[in-house]
Amino acid sequence: LNNEERADFENDVELQVTGTAAKQGLMLQRAQEKYGFDGEDDEDAGTIRIPVVIKADSHGALEAVRDALVSIGTDSKLDIIIDPVEMSTGVVTTSDVRMARESDAAIFCFGKVGIADRETKNLAETEEVSIRNHLIIYRLLEDAKDVFAGHLPVEY
Repeated sequence: LNNEERADFENDVELQVTGTAAKQGLMLQRAQEKYGFDGEDDEDAGTIRIPVVIKADSHGALEAVRDALVSIGTDSKLDIIIDPVEMSTGVVTTSDVRMARESDAAIFCFGKVGIADRETKNLAETEEVSIRNHLIIYRLLEDAKDVFAGHLPVEY
């Protein structure tokens, strides 16, 4: 940003938060373009949409986990779309839990990602939001498949 664009922000924290939000939006847009989903409700056409919230300890890990989770859907014989409704780095916050609850998503964490505070943990328990934390990617993917199985029709 040039100095004129920086002047639009009251402080560096506001600038950083705005930049982080823009980057997350861009990452979601790229995932939607790459994997061919646009947020439209395709359930009428037999498509199974499985929302997820993804947290990681770095942007590289975040993108790798997103790609691996989305590929579970694209590699499936069923018409499944793994829809990352929220992706960010850092600890799980109350806003992550609320987003997961509103979208009926599980929260998948990779790396040294914890829960922000006791309030967030209590909210997740009260709202029955599943927070799955893994340090090894293949364990996260195995766990994700088990969670995703709960979204499939009974005959599968």
